[in-house]
Amino acid sequence: MPFLLSLSSFLNGVIWVIYALLRFDPFILVGNFLGAIGGLGQLILYGMYYKSTPKDEASKLSEVPLSYETSKSDEVQLSNDVQLINNQSLSYTRSLSNNRNLSFTNRSQVMPV
Repeated sequence: MPFLLSLSSFLNGVIWVIYALLRFDPFILVGNFLGAIGGLGQLILYGMYYKSTPKDEASKLSEVPLSYETSKSDEVQLSNDVQLINNQSLSYTRSLSNNRNLSFTNRSQVMPV
C-alpha cells in the first residue's frame, strides 16, 4: 500500500476523532478511533518493512516498453504467417461453397429417423 494513502487514512481518522471529542459524539468517535488505530498500524508496518523492499526489481517491474525492436527475420516470419492464414481461410471458404452445392438423394442421409 502506498505511504501517502496510509498517512492520509491515519490523519483522516485523527481529525475525526478530534472533532468527535470536541462535539462529545461517541458515535463518530468509536468508528474513527478504530480507523485511526488501523491507519497507525499501517504506518508502523510500512516503517518496519520499508527497507526490506528491493528497489531495483520494483522499478524494473513497473517499466513498460513502448515498442519492441524487430529484426528482418521477424518481419518475414510474420508475413509468412499472415499469408498462411489467408490461404487457409480462402481454402475453407472454397470448401464451404462446394459443400453447399451437394444434393442428397436419400433423405436418411440428411436427417436420421
